Amino acid sequence: MRGNVRTILAHRLRSHATRAGIPVTELPTRTGLSQAVIDGYFCSSREIRFDELRPVCKALRVRLITLLCRDGPYELFGSDREFAAYDQRCRAEIEKLRAE
Repeated sequence: MRGNVRTILAHRLRSHATRAGIPVTELPTRTGLSQAVIDGYFCSSREIRFDELRPVCKALRVRLITLLCRDGPYELFGSDREFAAYDQRCRAEIEKLRAE
């Protein structure tokens, strides 16, 4: 699947929510995020933030890296520059997790 990163993420979130049998309307309660934030991800209009996606992933029982890179990171990005920026963000996120 090629396309906008947010669109791909929204598609994957819907797939994982369906697989887990969790209605989108239950996610605010399960994640502590507002319905507006959840809707933003599911409608592909929200800027991606790891601190918001972590509780969503936990509620859907899917790893963040699986959600973002299920078919490899090149699937999500159209250019080496976009992938390099993504890789840099991932490395920073991993270092942050290690520090916790």
